[in-house]
Amino acid sequence: KNPDYTFNPPQPLRNDTVQDFFQTYKLGVGGPCAQRFTPKAAYWCANNTQGGGPGPYSAPVGMTVSGSDEGLAHLSSYKHYENGHSSSAIVHSWRFGRWFSWAFEVAKFHHDKAANTATFEFSLENGGNQGSRGGDKGQEWMIENLLDELDSPGEFYFDPTTSLLYLWRNDTAASSSSSSSSS
Repeated sequence: KNPDYTFNPPQPLRNDTVQDFFQTYKLGVGGPCAQRFTPKAAYWCANNTQGGGPGPYSAPVGMTVSGSDEGLAHLSSYKHYENGHSSSAIVHSWRFGRWFSWAFEVAKFHHDKAANTATFEFSLENGGNQGSRGGDKGQEWMIENLLDELDSPGEFYFDPTTSLLYLWRNDTAASSSSSSSSS
């Protein structure tokens, strides 16, 4: 965990807890564990955490998926993302064991067309700290705000550079266009 400092005041003291867990307040400040938090501090980053603490706080820093994965149905035909491109996409993933879910801002995107895989590098500064307990593995996931995945009524993509909103309208009446954009 290696915090720069562990704040652990002796009071208040709760001496009525199950297995003597969580009797005093603890906070690990600084160090590698707290890099994802603002301010740079968290309970699970303190030394000697209780209650089944997983050790140092950790979270995935990216993921690689195959084009055969249902989550990226149009990967083989992506045309709006170049390798190394910064993205406005957000990946939502359950933590292994489903204790909570994360939301990661995608910092960079890499597409290997020959292997039909995509690698998403997550921002270490924005997102990934939900649930505060951490873990190294995710389970089911979804991604939002990828223009090339806009393929169904009710979906949208927001381009933060141009402030354009691309919307696939959920019309009940026939329309000459199934998508639109506005600023």
